Amino acid sequence: MPTSRKKDTVKNLVEKFQPSQAVVFTDFTGLTAAELSGLRSQLGEHDSYYTITKNTLLEIASQQCGYGKMAQEFTNGPTATLFCFTDAVTSIKIIY
Repeated sequence: MPTSRKKDTVKNLVEKFQPSQAVVFTDFTGLTAAELSGLRSQLGEHDSYYTITKNTLLEIASQQCGYGKMAQEFTNGPTATLFCFTDAVTSIKIIY
């Protein structure tokens, strides 16, 4: 039985998937907490959201949004997800 916290996480992910112009899966290995925090701040200025979530919950959310097993194909190992709501190009440049 899923916990209420996991249900809330999936619900929040679905709410991020739906309005996103682009969704990018990244490997965050090697980044410190300070670097992740800095990235999140920069991305927030460009109407984007960067989060680390369990791959299984990400897969469930993508299926609920009608993307099938999209997340499962791209999420292997430590995965962070970038949701771009308006300016996808600038946000993607920030993380790469």
